[in-house]
Amino acid sequence: MNAARLENSLDKLPSTRRVLGVAAAYWLRGFLDSDKPPKENDSWRKAYYTLSAARSEHGMGYELLCMMIFMHAELGNADLASGMLAQLGAGKNYIKNNNPFLYKIYLFLSSFTEIKYGKNRKAVKFLKQLDDFSVRKDKYTLLMMGVLYTEQGDIKRGMEYLWKSYAAGCYSMFLYAWLTYAFNKGARSTVEAFNAAYLRWALIHQIDMRRFIGDLFDSTASAFCRDPFWRERISAVYPQNSLRYICVNLMRDMNYTSAALEYYKHADALNLELPDLYHFLIKSAYHSHAEKISRQAMERYLRASDLTDMNLTAFVYHLMLTNRNLSALVQDHRESLLNFTERCLENNVKGRFYYSLYAFYIIVGTEYRMPVKFTQNAANILRAVLFTYRVRAAGADAKVIYAAEKQRQGVRIYKLSDGSALIEASDFPLSFYSLTGDERKVVDAKIKVTRLVERADIRLYTFFYNQGMRGFPLLASITRILFLRQKSDEFTLRVLTDLLACGEISEYFANQVKASLASFLYKTGRLTEALEYFADTDENTLSESYIEEILAVYLSAGDLDRVARLISRKNSSIADKTLFGALKRLSRFQKYHDVIAEPAFRLLTKSWYDKSLLDIVIKRYKGVQSDWQNLSRVLSSISVADEGLDALILEKAVYTHRMSSDIQRIFARAAGERLAGGVFTEDRVEYAFMYFCIYEIILNAFKPLYETIEILEKIYLFNKDPYLAYALSYVYLNHSVVTALSNRILADALAEQEKNGIVFPAFKTHQDKFDGNAYIEKKQPFIYRTMPGKNVFLYYRVKDGNYRKLRMRYLRFGLYARSVSVFYGETIRFYYSEEMSTGSITTPEDEVKGSNILCKGDPNDPFHIINNAAVFERIFQFGQAEDILSGYLKKPKHYNAKLMI
Repeated sequence: MNAARLENSLDKLPSTRRVLGVAAAYWLRGFLDSDKPPKENDSWRKAYYTLSAARSEHGMGYELLCMMIFMHAELGNADLASGMLAQLGAGKNYIKNNNPFLYKIYLFLSSFTEIKYGKNRKAVKFLKQLDDFSVRKDKYTLLMMGVLYTEQGDIKRGMEYLWKSYAAGCYSMFLYAWLTYAFNKGARSTVEAFNAAYLRWALIHQIDMRRFIGDLFDSTASAFCRDPFWRERISAVYPQNSLRYICVNLMRDMNYTSAALEYYKHADALNLELPDLYHFLIKSAYHSHAEKISRQAMERYLRASDLTDMNLTAFVYHLMLTNRNLSALVQDHRESLLNFTERCLENNVKGRFYYSLYAFYIIVGTEYRMPVKFTQNAANILRAVLFTYRVRAAGADAKVIYAAEKQRQGVRIYKLSDGSALIEASDFPLSFYSLTGDERKVVDAKIKVTRLVERADIRLYTFFYNQGMRGFPLLASITRILFLRQKSDEFTLRVLTDLLACGEISEYFANQVKASLASFLYKTGRLTEALEYFADTDENTLSESYIEEILAVYLSAGDLDRVARLISRKNSSIADKTLFGALKRLSRFQKYHDVIAEPAFRLLTKSWYDKSLLDIVIKRYKGVQSDWQNLSRVLSSISVADEGLDALILEKAVYTHRMSSDIQRIFARAAGERLAGGVFTEDRVEYAFMYFCIYEIILNAFKPLYETIEILEKIYLFNKDPYLAYALSYVYLNHSVVTALSNRILADALAEQEKNGIVFPAFKTHQDKFDGNAYIEKKQPFIYRTMPGKNVFLYYRVKDGNYRKLRMRYLRFGLYARSVSVFYGETIRFYYSEEMSTGSITTPEDEVKGSNILCKGDPNDPFHIINNAAVFERIFQFGQAEDILSGYLKKPKHYNAKLMI
């Protein structure tokens, strides 16, 4: 019973009947779940809640009251059940006279509750009253009697009443529920109809019948197992228990259907000992066209086989010959098989099963000198059907079949008759399309293909070839087997040559055949013929196994144009060693350099180093920067450094603005070699990369590797480039790098700035590292970046004074610089201006303040004197400020003119 569906029905249309149905469904579920104690039975509690809710909403009728009493008794709530029984018993005389059936229920519930209490004597009192109340025993009274006797433990008597209730027409779930209880307690029934009815109910409700299923089958299986629906249900749930009964019943009915075959096969798998099982199994397979039979089944059938049915015997031998699992049995039954085949040949019997026997007879005949007349008769029969297939298309709409082979030209068209057609084809894979009668619409129909001569092999094909048969299907089928065996001999040569002469061969297949022929000729030293065949093939349609042979033939013949063409198309299919030798040979001729550049690069990255190949790769290979860096890493791992490769990588790095760790290491190595040779000039790529480093350091705050810093320092010692000193100073100051040369280069950079009247911001930011250098302390750097060749000016003023205009000096990398002296506490407002004939571009105004409290510079420097006086004034030490200024004013006038802005 589907409790959820009943609940939905109750919600839509509430009624007492639907409430009772839902409660009964939950009770049944709980009754079958006997593992839990009553008060923990969730299903019974759901049944009680359903009744309780209905009592609140719809009032308490006799039906709901009785069901409530029953559920309280089941849950073990004996006190509540007794209390409700007292309510029902208050009007029992009225009920007895006016509603006898309800009175019987009252007696049943009273006895049932007392049994649950454990008070059997009281229970028996109510049970006798129920038994004596009416001479006429209706089906429900009989059911109640059966339930009470079963609950009391009198299983045998309880079973009698339950059977009588069923016989009276009762099919209540309470009947089947207590039958389950009785069967589990050991009760048994021999009434077939009764047991069958219970089996159907138990299967639907998924009742666990493992403890008593065998006893039920003993009296029920014959009738029950004839129904396919119930047979499938019982075999799915209880395969071990039911299979024997099912098979016996099927064999009794002489059932050879495909459905019966599955049961026979299952019995075979379980090794059930049943008389005539294997006779029925093999015969069912024959009638069902099933050709997958276990070896055990065949062996047991052959122990007592029935050879009177000629078709069945042919089927059995056909299975032995075509089923690889049964092939070991052929030798044991060889004589009987050959004798049976000769009888069939004498009678000129035809059919798919017989064809397998004839094919076997021909093979044996060629090896053991069987009678020639039988062998020739078998050949005459098979010749017409050797490459015939039966094609069946499911679906009434399929009327035409298109058949295609990749190895054969064109598409062959066949009309279907009764959904099938006979077609001719080799034993290569086939492609089929089913169409409607007008051939305008493709039909999605399942297609089944069956060959009339199964398991034909090279021995059979060779027999017919030697008899002069030369059709395309035979030659193609032999070739397929030769390809699989990779066998090369004179027979192979003849077959392949004959096949190429067939006009039906497709271009794709012809390429395969030509390549195989050329390979055979090459291995036998017939180079000229091999070259002709290979030259006439399209290597794009060949397997990779042929490519090296083709290359070897071209190289041996000195046909370098074909070698170059093959390498350009198929170099990835050639072994590295073979490819390396071919590339070395082609590298001698400049016209092949573009072709070999890419495969040569691939070999170089696999450590196949050759200087000439590397030079070609550098000049002709169209690689990206990562390709060149990878190649450089590979060459470095085998201790090879190439100047041209390094130059190419550095040039591309500068051009693409790439600055990786690998590139820096290449630069360090290449620049080191240049310095060791005493040459580091501006025309070299290492020089350009050096300036790329300067650019990245000054403009983008780049931090080089330590080996890069080291080589840049060596370059500076070599050429004394001031901008290199500036860049290295940026690295020292911004990244706290200290080297053996860092102090010297910092001093040189500072002197060069003082000489040119400029200061870089990094020096001003880190002025504490220069031990109070007067020039850095008094100068404020102003840096502006734009395009080279511009007229750039610095406009500045002190506080609210007038703007002064200074032309900024162009350095490099679009940088313009100027420095101005700023006194302590002084505020400078400034902006930059690019001036052109058509106007100017100005920046927003900004400001900077002097912060040098006490300068430690030259005491005779006017800036030092005035700045310190301003400092003392700000800290209210006017006397010292006045002394400083008085001393300054006493200096000669030409000295006073030394004050620098």
